[in-house]
Amino acid sequence: MIKSLGIIETLRRLVSRPTSGFNFLAEIGRTELAVEHIALNPKYRRIVPKDIREMAQSNLDNYGPKN
Repeated sequence: MIKSLGIIETLRRLVSRPTSGFNFLAEIGRTELAVEHIALNPKYRRIVPKDIREMAQSNLDNYGPKN
């Protein structure tokens, strides 16, 4: 996917809606391993567009573990 779409478009597609992988990680309480965390990492803020960061945060807020 990265090779054909590039990193940003792949990231956009992965966070556009929760994937089965994200759902699995949420079920086991390990969303810190999800690509959403990469999108929100301050280290990558300059290269990850705002819309992707917002979708990633929404996924974590809506589908992540509730503490």
